[in-house]
Amino acid sequence: MVDPPPPPAPGLHLYLNHAAAIVGRIVQSLCHPLPGISQPDPGEHGEYLDPGAEANALETNVDAWTVARYVPRPYPGRIDLFLARESLISLDNPQLNWRELATGDTQIHVFPGDHAGATGEDAAWIGEAGLQILTKQLETCIDEALANGYRF
Repeated sequence: MVDPPPPPAPGLHLYLNHAAAIVGRIVQSLCHPLPGISQPDPGEHGEYLDPGAEANALETNVDAWTVARYVPRPYPGRIDLFLARESLISLDNPQLNWRELATGDTQIHVFPGDHAGATGEDAAWIGEAGLQILTKQLETCIDEALANGYRF
């Protein structure tokens, strides 16, 4: 995992936050035209919002709810965490909680940069040096996994 968010913690607050987000998305999809769908013009007989489009939007939101409810379980193997150096300023960084899910080993790989650069947030970039280091670390891990019989 490359500079992942912390693993979600189960609890009522997690479900309430996701429920609020989904309700917001449903309201937004019902109040705003969907891209590529013509809206009726009161004075003309034109194309109308496809009733299936609302059903598809609702289905997408239900899928999002299913993903949002996901709570990680122990992983029977090694977890490789690729963390930006700036993410490790604090020793109690919640990203490190992924280690608790590995029944095998956890390897932490550090590369130069920060979370925004690692994820591309706000059009930030990791930088050439950081990218080369991260690429080499990923190549090494993939080669090691293949050598140990892991199949992608």
